Amino acid sequence: MATEGFVHLDGGYGWIILAACTLINSSVQPLLQCFALIFETTFAIQKIKAAQISFLLHLHNSIMCSLGFLSAPVLKKYNYQQLAFVASSLICIGIFTTSFVNTYASLIVTVCIIIGVGQGILMPSVSLAMNSYFKKRLTLAMSYSITGVGLLPIFAPTICNYLLNIYGTSGTILLLSGLAMHAFIGVLLLRPANIPKTRKEFPLNEVKSVQEDEALVKNTETAAEIRVANGNLKKERGNVEYPKKVKKKLKKLSDLFDLELFKDKEFVSLVMGMGISYAAELNFLLMVPFVLYEMAKFERKDVAMVMSIQSAFDIFGRLALPILSHKSGWHPRLMYAITLIGSSIARTILAIFCDTGYVVLACSALWGLSKGGKAVFQSLVLPKYVPYEKLATAFGVQMMINGFLSLIIGPFIGWVHDINQSYKVPLYVTTTLSLLCVVLWLFTYFFRKEVVNPKVINNENDQ
Repeated sequence: MATEGFVHLDGGYGWIILAACTLINSSVQPLLQCFALIFETTFAIQKIKAAQISFLLHLHNSIMCSLGFLSAPVLKKYNYQQLAFVASSLICIGIFTTSFVNTYASLIVTVCIIIGVGQGILMPSVSLAMNSYFKKRLTLAMSYSITGVGLLPIFAPTICNYLLNIYGTSGTILLLSGLAMHAFIGVLLLRPANIPKTRKEFPLNEVKSVQEDEALVKNTETAAEIRVANGNLKKERGNVEYPKKVKKKLKKLSDLFDLELFKDKEFVSLVMGMGISYAAELNFLLMVPFVLYEMAKFERKDVAMVMSIQSAFDIFGRLALPILSHKSGWHPRLMYAITLIGSSIARTILAIFCDTGYVVLACSALWGLSKGGKAVFQSLVLPKYVPYEKLATAFGVQMMINGFLSLIIGPFIGWVHDINQSYKVPLYVTTTLSLLCVVLWLFTYFFRKEVVNPKVINNENDQ
C-alpha cells in the first residue's frame, strides 16, 4: 500500500541518491570491517578474552540499532539529509579519536558510543533515502548500492595489513578517519524527495453534512457548558475527562512510534526472525579472523587473503542473487532464508575441516556468497510487507530488536568459546540460531490465519 500522492521516481535523480548512499556507507565502514585485523595484536598483548571482544563489538551494534528506533520519529520532523550530516560528523569524530586510544575502556567510548550513535542515526536515514526514490526497481537499486558498498572490503583487508606494517595501529586508524570524511560528499547529494500533498474533493452533500455536524457539536458543547456552570455535571465531567486525556496522550504516543505494527503477528515474526539471525551472523562475521587465527593457525596475511576472497564472492552474491530473485519472482523472504541455509552449511564444514586450507577457502567463498545475498534481501523484507508511511518506524523497530538480541547473543557465544576453549562449539551454536529464523518463518507461514490483512496484500502487490 503506497502513500497517497507520493511519486517514486524509479530513476532520474534516484541514481544520484543511490551513488550518494553507496559513497556514504563505503566511507564509514572500513574500521569495523577490519576491526579484528587491526586490533588483533593489541587484544593479544592485553590478554582480552573472546567474551570481552564479542561484548565490545555487540555493544556497538546494540547502541547503533537502538538509535535506529529513536530516529524514526525524528525523521518525521527533520529530513534524512540533515540527520545524515549529523551522523557522518559523529562517525568521523569517533574514528579520529580511536586512533589515539589503546585501552579496552576507551574503545568502548569511541567505538561503541560515538561511532555507534553515529551509525545508528545514519542507517535509517540512508535507507529511507533509497526507499523514497525507488519502488518498482527497489530490488535492483538496493542490489547496486549494497554491491558498491561491498567493493571496498575486497581490498580493505590487504590494504590494512600493508598499512599496519608501515604505520602501525594508530596511523592506520588515522588514515581511515580521513577516508570516512568522504561521506560528506554523499551527504551533500542527498536531496530530499518532494512529496506532493493530495487534496481530496468532497461532494456538495458531504460538505453540507459536515457543516451540520459541526453546528451540532457546537450546540452540544454550549449545552454542556451551561450544565457545568449550573453545577449539574462537575463531578461527572472530572471523572470522564481524565481518562480521555490519558487516552489521548497514549494515542499520540502510539501514532508517533506507529505501535500498532506490533498488533500484526506476521510483522513480529519477521522482525524477531531477522533479529535472531542478524545477531548470530554478525557475531560470526566479526569473529572470523579470530576463528582462523585459533582453529586454522593462519597468519595475518592469510587471514587478509581469506577475507578478500569472502568479499569478492560477497560482491558476486549481491549482484547475482537479486537478479535471480527478480527474474524468477522469488520473494525476498524466501531468498533471505536460502542465504541463511548457505552460510550455515559453510560454518558446519568449517567447524569439521578447519585444518584444511583449501576447504577454508571454499567455505569463505560460500559464506561470502550467502552474506552478499543476505545483505540485499534483509533490506527488502520489510519494504515488501510494510506500507511506505510506516517504513521508517518498521526499520527502527527492526534495528532496536537487532541491537537488543545482539547484546545478548554475542556475549553468550563468546562465553561459550571461553568455556570450551575452542570456536567449534560456538560455530554450531551460531548455525542453530540462524536456522531458528527459518523455522520461525515456516511456522508462521503454515499456521497463520486464513484471513489476511487486505492492506498487506495490496502492499505486496504494489511492490
